[in-house]
Amino acid sequence: MFRPGWLARRRARREAAVMGQLLAGNIYVYQIWRRIGGSFGSIQAALCDLEDRGYVSSRMVVQRGADPRRRYDLTSKAIDARAWEIE
Repeated sequence: MFRPGWLARRRARREAAVMGQLLAGNIYVYQIWRRIGGSFGSIQAALCDLEDRGYVSSRMVVQRGADPRRRYDLTSKAIDARAWEIE
C-alpha cells in the first residue's frame, strides 16, 4: 500500500516548501498557507519542527487594532544549510 518512509518524505517536502516561502523574508503563517496550500495545521507543524531545529525564528508582532500575530523568518543556520541547493 504505502512505501516505507513515505511520511518522512512528505514532511521533508512540506518543510522545503515552507522554507522556500521564507526565503523571500519574514512572513505570517496565513501567507504561507495561501501560497502553498495544504492544511494550516501541517504548515504550523512544519514551522514548529523547523524552529525546534534552529532553522526558523519567530516573533510576535502587535499591530494597532489587530490581534498579535507571529512572524517567521529563516535563520542563518538554515541559509547555510540550504545554500548548496541554490548554486
